[in-house]
Amino acid sequence: MSSTLQTTEDGAALPRVAALDGVRGVAILLTLVFHTFDSTQSWGIVGERGVDLFFVLSGFLITGILVETRDQPGFFANFYARRAVRILPLYYLFVALMLFVVAPTASLLPDKMGGVTDLRALADGPSGLWTVWVYLQNFVLAQGPRSLPGLGHLWSLAIEEQFYLFWPLVVAAIPASWRFRAFSGIVVATFLLRTGLVYAGALTPEWQAREYTFTRIDSLVIGAIGALYVRDAVVRQRLEPARRALGRRRWLALVAFAWLPTITLEGDASEVIPKLVYGPGLTFVSVAFLLYVLGAYTDRLSPWATRFTNSRLNLTLGKYSYAIYLFHFPIAAAMKERSGGKLSIGGSPVTLFDSFVNLAVAGGLSLLIARVTWVVWEQPWLRLKRRFAYTPVGPAGGEPT
Repeated sequence: MSSTLQTTEDGAALPRVAALDGVRGVAILLTLVFHTFDSTQSWGIVGERGVDLFFVLSGFLITGILVETRDQPGFFANFYARRAVRILPLYYLFVALMLFVVAPTASLLPDKMGGVTDLRALADGPSGLWTVWVYLQNFVLAQGPRSLPGLGHLWSLAIEEQFYLFWPLVVAAIPASWRFRAFSGIVVATFLLRTGLVYAGALTPEWQAREYTFTRIDSLVIGAIGALYVRDAVVRQRLEPARRALGRRRWLALVAFAWLPTITLEGDASEVIPKLVYGPGLTFVSVAFLLYVLGAYTDRLSPWATRFTNSRLNLTLGKYSYAIYLFHFPIAAAMKERSGGKLSIGGSPVTLFDSFVNLAVAGGLSLLIARVTWVVWEQPWLRLKRRFAYTPVGPAGGEPT
């Protein structure tokens, strides 16, 4: 068990584990790299895996809360109210700012910032824009990130919100003795469905598989299985041999599937890599990330991984990760060309240097915005959590942010 617990006074069911804030920081750092680096840089493509880590961590934390509080009074009311207070105020503030402030004033930004075109297009009211108000935007964005210009990152939040909506019903309905089998069945069914659709050519381009709820739920449920692992001795006994066998190989799996998209093949072989990455690869990466989450949670990471995960940078990014995720994308998009993912600012002879500058600018600005919104907007709303307090049940996780 992690020795670094942070107590909470907002009525959370579980104390926070500081190391999991660090994991969250790693996830948002990867995402920042993905959206800020020039598309020619392999590190930028690697950053796409940040969302996978977010999904696994969310499944781990949410399921832990639900399992621990299943038999408490107000099970559904407390969960939904606390999630709504945490997520909705900042989300709708961001959407309102984008639609009613940023998009209409985008014409004032310099044309050389290539992504400004997207922000201007958002003011025209693209088809399907209404979905951002009801968390269905992933079904629109699966057709392409510019289906909703400037809002192309919101697909992952839609999937998570849909998960938050129905997962309490699943946990409540399934007896504890059946949860592991049921969760495993969901993972296998999603894996087979997504892989089948990808290899059958039903999802073209293949990256669409990452943005439909029914083809991505396995990543969240893999995290849910991790929540069972740390709480159920029977589940732990079943999975421990696999955890030990895979534990030292998780980094190899992460590196392999993270860098696969950077490989370019010619002719008929050009379809091999995308099918592998977005078919079975999404499940394999999620399993590897679960091992990372469990390692951080139980203090089983290697010394260097522990130092990196618990660094001040990652702990800070983790604390503000939700706001950073919301606000970084339009900033990063404004500094890229509208097509091709090329940087439209910089100009040094070294593209990698410009990419790091872009990362610093977008990351720094979004962190500043996150800090301001935390003080003046989020914290007042979060005080309402005390009205929906759980009965503390022990050091087993901590609420997600």
